Amino acid sequence: MALFKQLDEQVEQLLDLFNKDDNWLIVINADPDALGSALALRRIMARKVGDVAIGQINEIKRPDNLSMIRYLRIPTQKLIPNLAAQYDKFALVDSQPHHNPEFANFDFSVVIDHHPLVKEHPVDADFVDIRPKYGSVCTMMTEYLYNMKSGPRNFSPRPSCTVSAATPAPLNANSSTRTCRRSSISTNLPIPS
Repeated sequence: MALFKQLDEQVEQLLDLFNKDDNWLIVINADPDALGSALALRRIMARKVGDVAIGQINEIKRPDNLSMIRYLRIPTQKLIPNLAAQYDKFALVDSQPHHNPEFANFDFSVVIDHHPLVKEHPVDADFVDIRPKYGSVCTMMTEYLYNMKSGPRNFSPRPSCTVSAATPAPLNANSSTRTCRRSSISTNLPIPS
């Protein structure tokens, strides 16, 4: 039994959007799922685009989020107009454009989320992957990394890269399902060590 879904078509469609001439900004409303997902998407984009950065719309104050950023060295910045002006392509993870008025300023090319779709607010982007049955976008991004053979099952000679990109998924899946407010699918469950 495979641990993750085969995403050959989605991976190909996503990778086709990336070009060395483009500079991408991954926009998030920072929480553990968004931070981990943005880190994974940044890793996927790293050698395929001119530049890639992570910008959050909110102020990060919670100690656990600050620790996660520090420990995993997540290079996120507060999103201000001067930062956004440096980029010509935008991705949104762990949200949809209608979730926050600040997202209205962007024309997103990529939207990856696990929250339910709302009929009144269809998502329009070149690449849309929205899976409401998933407990977190980190789980979805782990599937992308796995399908690209750069996820937790393929530890590289530089394990810190792979481990730091894969670490947020089980941490976030645990915190998202811990209170039993969310149901879980098998892909959301942390892999036993």
